[in-house]
Amino acid sequence: MAGYNNVCRKVQPPVVTDFMIAGIRVIIRQGVVSHILQGHEKDFYFAVRGAITPFEKEQAVAPYIRDMVANSAELYVTDEGRTKHGSLLVHLRRSIDRMFHRLIVTHEQGNRYRLETAYKLHMDAVTLGVFSGRLLVHYSHGVQVVLTAPRLDAANPDIARVHGYEVVYV
Repeated sequence: MAGYNNVCRKVQPPVVTDFMIAGIRVIIRQGVVSHILQGHEKDFYFAVRGAITPFEKEQAVAPYIRDMVANSAELYVTDEGRTKHGSLLVHLRRSIDRMFHRLIVTHEQGNRYRLETAYKLHMDAVTLGVFSGRLLVHYSHGVQVVLTAPRLDAANPDIARVHGYEVVYV
């Protein structure tokens, strides 16, 4: 029976890069950028920077996404409108952008989430109205503000992790 758990465990692709959003660590695994570029390559045209092979694109776009999130003044995080349990929608807009970027991250383990996809979209006042009057969380590096808009329920482990709480299941 030695090594039984290792046989049953699904092997995950290697991590290309990672970054923090308040209390959670988001990782970008190998292959995610290829998935994103299949439908949204025009959204990341400048990030590709002339890369030709999928590996080169992965190595160019993953750090671009990381830096885009890290350099955003405000992030909007919610679990409203998600399609997968244990996932969060992260919205951001840099001062140079006209549209918002939406990142979908899914819980893996502890405070670690993996990036599922990313794309641009227009955010209307109704969508952003969800964030008015909600709890404000300051990013640990001091400059970034993270606004959260949780669903209205009693137990919300994903938003609790963003706020830096350790979630223990009994």
